[in-house]
Amino acid sequence: MIAVLTAPRPGGVDYLTATLDMVDESATSARFLIVDGGAAETRADWSLVMPRYRPDVGRPANRFAAWEAIQIAHHIQEDLILLEDDIELVSGAMAWAERLAVPDDSAFVSLYTPRMAGVRGLWRSTAHHYCYAQALKFPLRTIDAMIAAPHEWIGSWFDHTDSTLRAIGIARRWRYALHLPSLAQHVGAVSVLCLQGLDADRVAPSYPGRSFDATSLRVEDYL
Repeated sequence: MIAVLTAPRPGGVDYLTATLDMVDESATSARFLIVDGGAAETRADWSLVMPRYRPDVGRPANRFAAWEAIQIAHHIQEDLILLEDDIELVSGAMAWAERLAVPDDSAFVSLYTPRMAGVRGLWRSTAHHYCYAQALKFPLRTIDAMIAAPHEWIGSWFDHTDSTLRAIGIARRWRYALHLPSLAQHVGAVSVLCLQGLDADRVAPSYPGRSFDATSLRVEDYL
């Protein structure tokens, strides 16, 4: 399944429509739009969902929207591709991401890879170094592990999805994989969670652009 997290931006800035168009371009999985406050567009083949567990209404905390997606993936027993609404995707990104297997030694794959470039493939790292939740793929085994310990997510001290996931990963001694080239570019100059604009740390230098076709990648390079 694919879930896109969205929330209103200060000043009414909207990234959502373009992101959904790029997902629809090649996706075949069930698609869910997780709306954390405000109104969102509806479209064919998408299910619109409001987070059920949201104790601090009005406070930016997208981890609850992510938790909703995790619960849905567990319920339908499918891998989860989790996207934020402020990204640009290479052509065929979702077709490739749906096909991509998360290695057994990794809890998840970051399809958005900031701050680094290098040879194509899946590069391993520890949860201590994990940051940014623009585009992730979780295998069902990781979904089930998180569902089995809901206090780790709901009781987190952090508002952000990535900070919450990093804390859980450190406690569980998780490794994760980074996808090169990055399948997504962060275009969200106006953030839901903070006033920090785009800078060199918040973009992916390995992103090859919209015209790159992810379906040209070879499975044997991503084990």
